[in-house]
Amino acid sequence: MLDYHKVTYVNHIEHCDVWQRHGGIQRVLQSRASLERALLPEPDGGMFHQKFVILSESSERVGRLHTSSTPAWTDGEDSPIVVQNLAALGEPVDRAFDFLYLGGSWIVKGFAALTTTDMRRVWGRIDA
Repeated sequence: MLDYHKVTYVNHIEHCDVWQRHGGIQRVLQSRASLERALLPEPDGGMFHQKFVILSESSERVGRLHTSSTPAWTDGEDSPIVVQNLAALGEPVDRAFDFLYLGGSWIVKGFAALTTTDMRRVWGRIDA
């Protein structure tokens, strides 16, 4: 049985001037598919799950980046948040720390790529 290396980040994205309700999640996260709203009102929530192949510097497949974004509420409050989990899961390599570094890098870059410019501006990450 193979051992896999895993790096996980969990982000709680709190509401702000950019978004105030779970239905505004499109203001938080980039989406490749747009929702046709001709017949539907603004959604009350939703969950996004995506997987991406992690490539080494030599373009070899070495793992996958799993991302999921789920609407939630803060404990004891009625404040909406989006819980975003990013996990890099990789095959064993010669040096375990190589994948941990690569996986962490993909998570940080993936988080920036998945969030909107408006949210990165709120966090002071306009360069991302």
